[in-house]
Formats: sequence, C-alpha cells, structure tokens
Amino acid sequence: MEKRNAAAGNQALLPDLCQPQAVLVAVLGGELLALVLTLASAPLDGRFWGELSQLSLFVQWIVLATVAVLCLLRRLIARMSLPAQIVLVFIVGLGMSLLMSQLALWLILHQGLGALVQVTPEALLVKTGGITLILLTVLLRYFWVQQQWRASLQARAEAQIEALQARIRPHFLFNSMNTIASLIGIDPQRAEQAVEDLSSLFRAALAGAELRPLAEELELARRYLEIEQLRLGERLRVVWAVDEGLDQSRPVPALCLQPLVENAVYHGIEPLPEGGEVRVTVRGEEGRICVEVDNPLPPRGQSAHADGNHMAQANIRERLRLRYGAQSCLEVVEADGRYRVRFCIPEEDTA
Repeated sequence: MEKRNAAAGNQALLPDLCQPQAVLVAVLGGELLALVLTLASAPLDGRFWGELSQLSLFVQWIVLATVAVLCLLRRLIARMSLPAQIVLVFIVGLGMSLLMSQLALWLILHQGLGALVQVTPEALLVKTGGITLILLTVLLRYFWVQQQWRASLQARAEAQIEALQARIRPHFLFNSMNTIASLIGIDPQRAEQAVEDLSSLFRAALAGAELRPLAEELELARRYLEIEQLRLGERLRVVWAVDEGLDQSRPVPALCLQPLVENAVYHGIEPLPEGGEVRVTVRGEEGRICVEVDNPLPPRGQSAHADGNHMAQANIRERLRLRYGAQSCLEVVEADGRYRVRFCIPEEDTA
C-alpha cells in the first residue's frame, strides 16, 4: 500500500508536452488568448488585424518556448513531488515570458520596430508577467484537479482488483477443498499436487499487484483450469492457442484473464451434463495484445446462474478503460452456440 501511495504522489501534474497533440492544443490556446487580448484593446478597424498578428507572434514565442523547456524537463518533472512540479512550472513559465519580453524589447529598440509597437518597456514587462502569472495559476489549478481525478480513478481501479480477489477466495476455495478432500482417499499424490497448485494459485491471485507479466497471468489461469479439471474430469476440455512470438514479459492488468476463465467454467461447462470445451486464445494484432475466452453456451433456462456472468466483465472493462482509454476494448459475442469474450490492450503501456 505504501508503494501505491508513493506512486500516486509522484504522478505527473502536466500532460506529455512532447506529444504533437499537446503542442497543437498549446498553440491554439495561445492564439485564443491573443485574440481575446486584441479584442479587448484594439479598435475594430484596419489596425485590428495588424495588432492581432503582432500579439499572436509574441504569445506564440512564449507558448512554444515554455512547452519546449517543459518537454525537455519532463523526466525530471515526473520524479518531483506535486508542489515541486508547480513551483518549477511557474519558474519556467515566468522565465520564458520575461525572456521573450526582453527579446521583443530588443527588437523594438534596436531594429527600428518602435513605430509598429506602441508600448513602453515597463508596461510590456508588467503586463506580460501579470498575464502569465494569472494564466499559469488557472492552468495549474485545472491540471491539479485533473491529477486528483486520475488519482481517484486509480484508487477505484485498485478497489476493483481487491473486489475481484475477494470474489475468488470463497467460491473457488470451497470447490477446490471439496475436490482435494475427495482425492485424498483415492489418489493422495494428485491430492498433494492439487494442494500445491492451490497454494501457488492463491499466492499469485492475492499478491495485490495492479500489473503483472502476461506469462504470470496465463499461468494463473492455467493453474485454475488444472484444479477445475480435477473436479470436473473429462467434462472440462481446455484448448490453448498462444502466439509463440508474443512478448510474455509485457505487463498486463492483474486478474484480467482468470475471472473470464472462471466464468467460462462456471457458466458454460458446469450446467452441461456432457461438459464442453474452453478455448483460450492470446495473440498480437496490429500493435495490440488480444485475449479471447470461448466456451459453450448452455440452452436458455438450463443454467441456474447465467445472469451472474457480467460482473467480472464489467469490472475488467472498466479497469481497461481507466488505464488505456480508447486503446482498449472488451467485446462479447454469442454465436453458433458459443459464448466469446475478447479484450485487447496496447502492446506498449502509455498510461
């Protein structure tokens, strides 16, 4: 828990200003500011466009210089506490504002532009510094609110993981213990192996990590299915299809596969007297990792607990959305007597 809190405290206050989208937003915001200032001060005659162009050029100098410096300092900023980030942004913003003001004054005084710009040096410095200070205060307040909102979403996602873990404990534990008890008298060696598998499974499932390597997530699902196969016997048949070239060290959200596999067994295999086949497919698709769990769909009314299938799906969908946004998806398809759940996440974690 302390590690999580520390990580939350070190979250970046600013967006990644090295991204083209962020630069475009900054430029458009600067142009909007120039337009507002010109409308407030210049008469709506032939001089309006001339003053707008001059002010736009000056504002864009400040905006682009500030964005460039903050982009270069992004790694340093990411390691700083939130108060330190705020102080640094104020220093950079005001520093670039005053520096560009000095450059503008030099052009006015030494390059013969005094006739084009009707402003005194003192007024330029005071107005530029004051406007920059006000804008930085408003923007940092906005980014602070955004950061707190992201932190609350992170806490919500962690709470959902804990809810999934709590859900696994009683349901799966009781079924597994009954299976082990039934094996003790007829096959002690398999019972011992089941106890070891159960211990390893719960150690991984209850580790409390938000992310884990894909290989560990797959192993968690495999151990679960192995224990369920002891209970269900030939009624449960499992087919794995995992791309050999897939980087299984890539971190993925914890408990994103095991609950879907559990649903496949609980809602797709148990209600059928003859059982069925669960298929787990993991592959790379166009820069994404896609996982699909496919199980038989019992006839309507045959499963006494079919309506419970959606809690884990909604939980996983929400966690993927919070972490990856529009880059993730979770889809459910019912077709040809099969129930398929498929989710995709980006191969590179940009969250």
